[in-house]
Amino acid sequence: MKVFDIEKSRAFQITEYRTQMTALPTWSKDGNHILLFSKDKLEIFSANGTDNVRISAEKIDSSSPLICWDNGKLHLMQNGKSKTIALPNIDLMLNPEPSPDGSKIVFEKYGGNMFVFDIKTQRLTDLGEGNRPQWSPDGEKIVYMIAKDDGYNFTQSDIYAINADGSGKTNLTKTEDLIEMNPCWAPDGKRIAFDEHKTGQIFILKVAPK
Repeated sequence: MKVFDIEKSRAFQITEYRTQMTALPTWSKDGNHILLFSKDKLEIFSANGTDNVRISAEKIDSSSPLICWDNGKLHLMQNGKSKTIALPNIDLMLNPEPSPDGSKIVFEKYGGNMFVFDIKTQRLTDLGEGNRPQWSPDGEKIVYMIAKDDGYNFTQSDIYAINADGSGKTNLTKTEDLIEMNPCWAPDGKRIAFDEHKTGQIFILKVAPK
Protein backbone atom coordinates (compact mmCIF):
# COMPACT_ATOMS: atom_id res chain seq x y z
CA MET A 1 0.00 0.00 0.00
CA LYS A 2 1.33 3.44 -0.97
CA VAL A 3 0.45 7.07 -0.31
CA PHE A 4 0.97 9.79 -2.92
CA ASP A 5 1.94 13.25 -1.68
CA ILE A 6 0.38 15.73 -4.12
CA GLU A 7 2.44 18.74 -2.97
CA LYS A 8 5.77 16.91 -3.20
CA SER A 9 4.75 14.78 -6.24
CA ARG A 10 6.08 11.58 -4.75
CA ALA A 11 4.75 8.24 -3.58
CA PHE A 12 5.94 6.24 -0.59
CA GLN A 13 5.14 2.76 0.62
CA ILE A 14 3.52 2.31 4.04
CA THR A 15 2.91 -1.47 4.14
CA GLU A 16 4.68 -4.55 2.96
CA TYR A 17 3.49 -6.16 -0.26
CA ARG A 18 0.41 -8.34 0.19
CA THR A 19 -1.29 -10.87 -2.05
CA GLN A 20 -4.82 -9.99 -0.89
CA MET A 21 -6.65 -7.35 1.14
CA THR A 22 -10.28 -7.80 2.21
CA ALA A 23 -10.97 -4.05 2.19
CA LEU A 24 -9.68 -0.83 0.69
CA PRO A 25 -7.57 1.48 2.88
CA THR A 26 -9.38 4.43 4.45
CA TRP A 27 -8.16 7.81 5.73
CA SER A 28 -8.64 8.66 9.40
CA LYS A 29 -10.59 11.82 10.20
CA ASP A 30 -7.43 13.70 11.15
CA GLY A 31 -5.86 12.89 7.77
CA ASN A 32 -2.67 11.65 9.42
CA HIS A 33 -3.31 7.92 9.40
CA ILE A 34 -4.42 5.12 7.09
CA LEU A 35 -6.89 2.52 8.39
CA LEU A 36 -7.03 -1.03 7.04
CA PHE A 37 -9.74 -3.30 8.44
CA SER A 38 -10.10 -7.07 8.24
CA LYS A 39 -12.60 -9.19 10.15
CA ASP A 40 -9.99 -9.95 12.80
CA LYS A 41 -8.17 -6.65 13.31
CA LEU A 42 -7.84 -2.96 12.56
CA GLU A 43 -4.41 -1.89 11.31
CA ILE A 44 -3.44 1.78 11.61
CA PHE A 45 -0.47 3.29 9.81
CA SER A 46 1.14 6.72 9.85
CA ALA A 47 0.57 8.49 6.52
CA ASN A 48 3.55 10.87 6.65
CA GLY A 49 6.02 8.49 5.06
CA THR A 50 8.63 8.90 7.81
CA ASP A 51 7.05 7.07 10.74
CA ASN A 52 5.85 3.62 9.77
CA VAL A 53 5.16 2.53 13.34
CA ARG A 54 1.65 1.18 13.78
CA ILE A 55 -0.42 3.45 16.02
CA SER A 56 -2.60 2.33 18.91
CA ALA A 57 -6.29 2.19 17.97
CA GLU A 58 -7.18 4.13 21.11
CA LYS A 59 -5.49 7.24 19.64
CA ILE A 60 -7.67 7.25 16.51
CA ASP A 61 -11.25 8.48 16.14
CA SER A 62 -12.93 5.22 15.07
CA SER A 63 -16.50 6.53 14.91
CA SER A 64 -16.46 6.41 11.10
CA PRO A 65 -17.61 2.96 9.94
CA LEU A 66 -15.21 0.57 8.20
CA ILE A 67 -16.15 -2.46 6.15
CA CYS A 68 -14.60 -5.57 4.62
CA TRP A 69 -15.80 -8.53 2.54
CA ASP A 70 -14.10 -11.77 3.58
CA ASN A 71 -14.90 -15.36 2.62
CA GLY A 72 -18.43 -14.50 1.53
CA LYS A 73 -19.25 -12.50 4.67
CA LEU A 74 -19.59 -8.76 5.24
CA HIS A 75 -18.01 -7.31 8.39
CA LEU A 76 -18.70 -3.79 9.71
CA MET A 77 -16.63 -2.02 12.37
CA GLN A 78 -17.71 1.16 14.16
CA ASN A 79 -16.69 2.64 17.52
CA GLY A 80 -14.27 -0.21 18.01
CA LYS A 81 -16.93 -2.92 17.66
CA SER A 82 -17.20 -5.38 14.78
CA LYS A 83 -20.27 -7.27 13.58
CA THR A 84 -21.11 -9.58 10.70
CA ILE A 85 -23.96 -8.54 8.41
CA ALA A 86 -26.05 -10.95 6.38
CA LEU A 87 -27.56 -9.61 3.16
CA PRO A 88 -30.61 -11.34 1.65
CA ASN A 89 -30.10 -13.08 -1.70
CA ILE A 90 -26.60 -11.65 -2.20
CA ASP A 91 -23.93 -14.29 -2.73
CA LEU A 92 -21.12 -12.09 -3.99
CA MET A 93 -20.66 -8.33 -3.92
CA LEU A 94 -18.10 -5.78 -5.09
CA ASN A 95 -16.93 -2.46 -3.63
CA PRO A 96 -19.14 -2.30 -0.50
CA GLU A 97 -19.14 1.12 1.22
CA PRO A 98 -20.82 2.00 4.54
CA SER A 99 -22.77 5.25 4.86
CA PRO A 100 -21.15 7.90 7.10
CA ASP A 101 -23.40 6.94 10.04
CA GLY A 102 -23.00 3.20 9.46
CA SER A 103 -26.74 2.60 8.99
CA LYS A 104 -26.60 1.64 5.29
CA ILE A 105 -24.27 -0.06 2.84
CA VAL A 106 -24.01 0.60 -0.89
CA PHE A 107 -22.44 -2.09 -3.08
CA GLU A 108 -22.35 -3.69 -6.51
CA LYS A 109 -23.87 -7.12 -6.94
CA TYR A 110 -21.49 -9.29 -8.92
CA GLY A 111 -22.79 -9.35 -12.49
CA GLY A 112 -25.69 -7.04 -11.59
CA ASN A 113 -26.73 -3.58 -10.42
CA MET A 114 -25.80 -1.39 -7.46
CA PHE A 115 -27.87 -1.62 -4.28
CA VAL A 116 -28.31 0.20 -0.97
CA PHE A 117 -28.91 -2.07 2.03
CA ASP A 118 -30.54 -0.64 5.17
CA ILE A 119 -29.09 -2.60 8.08
CA LYS A 120 -31.98 -1.89 10.47
CA THR A 121 -34.93 -2.49 8.11
CA GLN A 122 -33.13 -5.12 5.96
CA ARG A 123 -34.43 -3.31 2.88
CA LEU A 124 -32.59 -3.49 -0.45
CA THR A 125 -32.94 -0.54 -2.86
CA ASP A 126 -31.95 -1.15 -6.49
CA LEU A 127 -29.97 1.82 -7.87
CA GLY A 128 -29.53 0.43 -11.38
CA GLU A 129 -26.23 -0.09 -13.20
CA GLY A 130 -23.09 1.47 -11.79
CA ASN A 131 -19.62 0.90 -10.38
CA ARG A 132 -17.37 2.11 -7.55
CA PRO A 133 -20.07 3.84 -5.42
CA GLN A 134 -19.04 6.41 -2.79
CA TRP A 135 -21.26 8.20 -0.24
CA SER A 136 -21.51 11.96 0.11
CA PRO A 137 -20.39 13.18 3.56
CA ASP A 138 -24.02 13.82 4.62
CA GLY A 139 -25.09 10.31 3.56
CA GLU A 140 -27.83 11.60 1.26
CA LYS A 141 -26.25 10.95 -2.13
CA ILE A 142 -23.98 8.45 -3.86
CA VAL A 143 -21.44 9.22 -6.56
CA TYR A 144 -20.36 6.46 -8.93
CA MET A 145 -19.34 5.67 -12.50
CA ILE A 146 -21.02 3.85 -15.35
CA ALA A 147 -18.29 2.29 -17.49
CA LYS A 148 -18.44 0.41 -20.79
CA ASP A 149 -15.80 -1.90 -22.25
CA ASP A 150 -15.17 -4.08 -25.29
CA GLY A 151 -14.06 -7.08 -23.26
CA TYR A 152 -10.46 -5.88 -23.16
CA ASN A 153 -10.39 -2.13 -22.59
CA PHE A 154 -12.64 0.58 -21.21
CA THR A 155 -14.30 2.46 -24.04
CA GLN A 156 -16.51 4.92 -22.16
CA SER A 157 -17.25 6.09 -18.63
CA ASP A 158 -19.07 9.00 -16.98
CA ILE A 159 -19.51 10.09 -13.37
CA TYR A 160 -23.05 10.05 -11.95
CA ALA A 161 -24.73 11.01 -8.69
CA ILE A 162 -27.97 9.59 -7.28
CA ASN A 163 -30.00 9.97 -4.09
CA ALA A 164 -29.72 7.11 -1.61
CA ASP A 165 -33.38 6.20 -2.24
CA GLY A 166 -32.68 5.69 -5.97
CA SER A 167 -34.14 8.98 -7.20
CA GLY A 168 -32.49 11.94 -8.91
CA LYS A 169 -29.94 10.14 -11.09
CA THR A 170 -27.71 12.79 -12.72
CA ASN A 171 -24.82 12.55 -15.18
CA LEU A 172 -22.13 14.91 -13.81
CA THR A 173 -19.61 14.69 -16.65
CA LYS A 174 -21.35 13.63 -19.89
CA THR A 175 -18.32 13.69 -22.15
CA GLU A 176 -17.53 11.73 -25.32
CA ASP A 177 -13.74 12.11 -25.44
CA LEU A 178 -12.88 11.41 -21.78
CA ILE A 179 -13.19 8.22 -19.72
CA GLU A 180 -13.91 9.49 -16.19
CA MET A 181 -13.60 6.88 -13.45
CA ASN A 182 -13.24 6.19 -9.70
CA PRO A 183 -15.05 9.19 -8.16
CA CYS A 184 -14.53 10.18 -4.54
CA TRP A 185 -16.35 12.86 -2.56
CA ALA A 186 -14.28 15.44 -0.65
CA PRO A 187 -14.89 15.57 3.13
CA ASP A 188 -16.47 19.02 2.84
CA GLY A 189 -19.03 17.72 0.31
CA LYS A 190 -18.24 20.53 -2.14
CA ARG A 191 -16.03 18.66 -4.59
CA ILE A 192 -15.67 15.29 -6.27
CA ALA A 193 -12.30 13.94 -7.43
CA PHE A 194 -11.97 11.40 -10.24
CA ASP A 195 -9.35 10.17 -12.69
CA GLU A 196 -9.33 10.06 -16.48
CA HIS A 197 -8.50 6.57 -17.69
CA LYS A 198 -6.56 7.35 -20.88
CA THR A 199 -4.19 9.93 -19.40
CA GLY A 200 -4.21 9.10 -15.70
CA GLN A 201 -4.96 12.72 -14.86
CA ILE A 202 -6.93 13.56 -11.71
CA PHE A 203 -9.77 16.09 -11.98
CA ILE A 204 -11.73 18.01 -9.35
CA LEU A 205 -15.42 18.67 -9.98
CA LYS A 206 -17.17 21.35 -7.95
CA VAL A 207 -20.57 20.29 -6.62
CA ALA A 208 -23.43 22.78 -6.76
CA PRO A 209 -24.95 23.65 -3.35
CA LYS A 210 -28.36 22.23 -2.47
